[in-house]
Amino acid sequence: MPSAGNSTEVSFPSRRAVPALVVALFVVGSLGAVASSLIAKPADVLERPIRARVTVIPVNFDRDAPEHIQFGKLTYRGGLNLFARSRHFGGFSGIALDASGTTLLAVTDAGSWMRATLDYDGRWLKGMADVTLGPILGHDGKPLAIDAERDAEGFALAAGDTLSGAALVSFEREHRILRYPFDIKRFGPPTGVVPLPKEASAMVANQGLEAVALIRAGRLKGSVVAFSERLKDRNGNLKGWLIGGPAAGTITVRRLGGFDITDAAGLPDGD
Repeated sequence: MPSAGNSTEVSFPSRRAVPALVVALFVVGSLGAVASSLIAKPADVLERPIRARVTVIPVNFDRDAPEHIQFGKLTYRGGLNLFARSRHFGGFSGIALDASGTTLLAVTDAGSWMRATLDYDGRWLKGMADVTLGPILGHDGKPLAIDAERDAEGFALAAGDTLSGAALVSFEREHRILRYPFDIKRFGPPTGVVPLPKEASAMVANQGLEAVALIRAGRLKGSVVAFSERLKDRNGNLKGWLIGGPAAGTITVRRLGGFDITDAAGLPDGD
């Protein structure tokens, strides 16, 4: 295990279908698949993409019973504790996979992106290679440097795949959703802004737009789904919005066990 650098844990369930928790949305609670970095965010930013060497340690979901892998309709496919000798490695807040489940693209809450290849032993996740880290660019084409501007949280592919395309990225503190074109060497500058409803101004600075998803099928096709981390209605439900599409407006999800929202994903059938 390296003596310096950041660590994070990544785990993936089976691709079996899971019930949608609300119409057009699958919501992940705050004990989701990706844990934040264990140390403080770097004060500086990456100026250009760099390669990172990552060490992995397998993680069992149930330490006391490693053979326990079935959890209702979900099957645990493996997890990794990741270590790298870079202060810019960690804090991963949004992740996308390609259709094969082998190429990963992620953003961090310190204004960086990561692309990597996942290795499997049969159906079991075993490692990560070809890791590249780079800066998320602002409208001026320069890396986002101000801490309040670079806190990327939600992430959803809007076009293409994890190698080249466009993505929606939500930021908290300075609350906004931007459309970012990207390729294997560059992430941005942004080319569009998703307009937020007026009531989004009620979000607390560091509890802002934690999750964003794009609905690609069904009656809500074309809608952007956005959820804050902890904005609640008068009944204690967590508030979010359908933006654009045929039924724009406020939506809610019942808060379970005191958990906050950390991610959301549109499913192929529109859930």
